[in-house]
Amino acid sequence: MKFERNPMLLKEDSEFLENIGTQFETYKYLEVGVYYGQSLPYQLTKNNCEWVTGVDLFPESYPDERHFQHTRQPNWEKVYQYLRDREIPHENMEGFHGDVGDLPVNHSYDIAFIDAEHTNEAAFRDALNVMPHMKDDCVIIFHDTTLVYGAIDCFRVWLDSQSIKWNMFKIKGSELSVFVLGNLPHVEVFCRKRKQNYERFKMNAKLRLAFNIISKNSPDPAKYFNRYD
Repeated sequence: MKFERNPMLLKEDSEFLENIGTQFETYKYLEVGVYYGQSLPYQLTKNNCEWVTGVDLFPESYPDERHFQHTRQPNWEKVYQYLRDREIPHENMEGFHGDVGDLPVNHSYDIAFIDAEHTNEAAFRDALNVMPHMKDDCVIIFHDTTLVYGAIDCFRVWLDSQSIKWNMFKIKGSELSVFVLGNLPHVEVFCRKRKQNYERFKMNAKLRLAFNIISKNSPDPAKYFNRYD
């Protein structure tokens, strides 16, 4: 296998995704937003990973919370070619072209990774839509916390409204926020060793997001920050 780190992820993102499966004797994995499939090898190369499902709409373009509009060209043919070129086994994987809300409930997953459209609305919707597919004791991982902290906060409120036991960990140095649902104390220990202060991260994320939006829409964004000079 010609396994390589996903260039779209931070080092700490990759290390966490590569190791979270070690906390399960066996596990099934659901990924929402596969892009070119660069995150799939972290699970497909694990002997204890029983099944992987990837879900993607593959839109021609999509927005994010910075008011950017992204264009992209991936599809399932390119995803499978990516895996073949790197000799990544994928016999225990299925790809679903569509919205995770339309995915048939054929498996109960231990881990879900949400990394599709980076808007609060879409990320929160994806989190709600993966819930029917998850085991009672499971892990749900959000990527791009800097952009979708609003969805993460909404998910926390929703979990409380459903009386679902949860704990959330912002992973240090990464863009990952991890929800541990139900009773998985060993997974909570694994995450707690890697956590950072979420509220402090969120405050910095708000400032960065605001600056990104101002920079995009103003010829002189620095004028908004002169009062702090």
